[in-house]
Amino acid sequence: MKENNILQRFTQKMNTHYEFDFPSEEETYRDNRDIKKELVQEILKCQALKDMETVKNGLELLLENTGCVEDFEILEEIILPHVRSGKIDRGIFLSVFSHSPINRWL
Repeated sequence: MKENNILQRFTQKMNTHYEFDFPSEEETYRDNRDIKKELVQEILKCQALKDMETVKNGLELLLENTGCVEDFEILEEIILPHVRSGKIDRGIFLSVFSHSPINRWL
């Protein structure tokens, strides 16, 4: 149940973000990054609780909302340090990432 609430909340936030007409590109970028940072914090909490299914699904949601170079830059900034440090399971990240269309960028 908790997983559904987390994923639904962030799906709604991302949908709202994509529908909103921001006054500047900078504000669009900042809002996008902030939402994704918040999702990463939830993923970290779930990782600490060993809720690996929610970690996997949260990473999938994050990658589903990474579709351009700017999104990829945000992803690198907010998630890769946690994967490298082991705070987010590297195996799960690589498994999810390998099935994502953005893996072609690496």
